[in-house]
Amino acid sequence: MFLFLKLILSFSLYAQSPTAVPAGFDHSYSKLNTLLSKAVVMKNNGQKSIVKYKAITSGEIDAVVKELLAAEKKQVMKDFSYKQRLSYFINLYNAMTIKLIKDNYKKVKSKNNSIKSIGSLLKNTWKIKFFTLFGKKTSLDEVEHGYIRGDLSGFPQSKKEYKDPRIHFAVNCASKGCPSLLNKAFLATSVTTQMQTAMENFLKDRSRNSVKNGKVYLSPIFKWYKKDFKRGFLGYSSLKGFVQKNSKHLTGDAKQLKLIQSGDFSIKYTDYDWTLNDAI
Repeated sequence: MFLFLKLILSFSLYAQSPTAVPAGFDHSYSKLNTLLSKAVVMKNNGQKSIVKYKAITSGEIDAVVKELLAAEKKQVMKDFSYKQRLSYFINLYNAMTIKLIKDNYKKVKSKNNSIKSIGSLLKNTWKIKFFTLFGKKTSLDEVEHGYIRGDLSGFPQSKKEYKDPRIHFAVNCASKGCPSLLNKAFLATSVTTQMQTAMENFLKDRSRNSVKNGKVYLSPIFKWYKKDFKRGFLGYSSLKGFVQKNSKHLTGDAKQLKLIQSGDFSIKYTDYDWTLNDAI
């Protein structure tokens, strides 16, 4: 009897422990969905979005990230399917970015109105380790370039699994120059479609991507991650090939479309707007 009571007491204390990990995982991301639907306003048919950071309470975003960070490494890296894992890391990146802005909102607004103001000359914003993931202090760079792209040392599984450059249209850097933050979470059941739609909407935004006089003007995102469009992922073996395949999203002009399809065009890069995405 004494042993039975001891076991019950131990279980009760574990259940109340703030570090206890829930047995299951909410792959519907209900808390994140509620926050995004409330705070993110889509504009121009999804080509842009505004984030109402003031409408988000610290309690709301803290509850979202606490649930995400409660997952164990084995659970995510072994038990999750590839699409569940991809959705998890996209949602984690976007949620942690929102938290970073929320926690530093006054500083961001009082300086240069950019997420970059949170960092310093010695360590940029994306290298700051401000949250604990899988028991280790982690940065946004480690989530995107480590766990998602496998482009950092020490992430062999991610390096082997990474195969979709459309990730660059899914993660959001809290800036006007970045592809829109969606007003809903990415789900394993729809992540491929969501990334495709995000990519198309970004290409359709003429303030960041356009075609004029035989020149294709692209966001510098394509310059920074050019190699991801040359690895053969999704059939793309070059950035020009990517442009040709997606030309209909870049222009509706028949003459310009014909020029792109012929391959007789050059690529130029536009400027990146690092202004906070709380207004258009």
